[in-house]
Amino acid sequence: MMSRDDSVRPYETIKTLAQFVPLDEARQVRLARDLKQAPRGTPIPVMEDLTWEQFSAINVRAPELPGVTADMGEMRVYPHGGAFAHVIGYVAKVNKDDLQPSGPNSEPIMLHPGFRIGRQGVEKAFDLDLRGRPGAQKVEVDARGREVRQAPGGDIPAIPGREIKLTLDSDIQTRAMEVFGEEAGAAVMMDCRSGDILCMYSAPSFDANKFVRGLTGPEYRALSQYDRKPLFNKALTATYPPGSTFKTMVALAALTAGVDPEQTHVCNGAWAWGGGSGTATSIMRGEHAQRHRNFLRHLFLSDGPGGRP
Repeated sequence: MMSRDDSVRPYETIKTLAQFVPLDEARQVRLARDLKQAPRGTPIPVMEDLTWEQFSAINVRAPELPGVTADMGEMRVYPHGGAFAHVIGYVAKVNKDDLQPSGPNSEPIMLHPGFRIGRQGVEKAFDLDLRGRPGAQKVEVDARGREVRQAPGGDIPAIPGREIKLTLDSDIQTRAMEVFGEEAGAAVMMDCRSGDILCMYSAPSFDANKFVRGLTGPEYRALSQYDRKPLFNKALTATYPPGSTFKTMVALAALTAGVDPEQTHVCNGAWAWGGGSGTATSIMRGEHAQRHRNFLRHLFLSDGPGGRP
């Protein structure tokens, strides 16, 4: 990170810094502009994911780099890569649209250059629960905003966020990713006894860790322009016809309502709604009708929905 120091020329410091970390000319100009616009003493992020060699080089040459600090911090890591990218989501840096005049998004921590909030999936839905409350450290600074001494008596302890537990099975989720490969589609598996969601996968997927660090322009365009739409959550957002799988629910509803499995219902091929109509196909004809009656009879003779004959 780099802070504005009016006693030195920032562009010269940036030029020196570029000898130890990869900063192209455009990035150097943008960094100099950000420093000029930032309040004095406010750190501006320069680069993340430094190698140990880069980290050491900056710290050893600290006297040559006024206003520059290289420090260690924490970053969200998603160990399963793309297997859970859509359902768990990811966190990313705060932008100006996230800031609010009141409420949780008005807290000073939102202005920290390394702070991230939930952008998709569980990370977004439970962002405030996972975020917790930031703490604070009281320090004494000089007229230039540089720290002189600490005042521990004024520290505010942080409150950790809540722990969120999901019912997803990592083995099933990973297997779904392996089966789909680069094909497009979605897989959802539910435990019919408890209603727990064991798998919710959208294919193809993407590596959520790249969003945490920040994608380059070409990386994002490659994802957004890919015709199989890896950024689109097909398990929740896409619309697919349920097909014959929905007939199980209709059969269970019929049994619950007391319908006789031996009774035949003929579909007239159309239904009306509002000012229009739709078409359907008769589902009780010949062998097809017999299969439906056999299925209803099987459910009727079982111990009830979910039971065994």
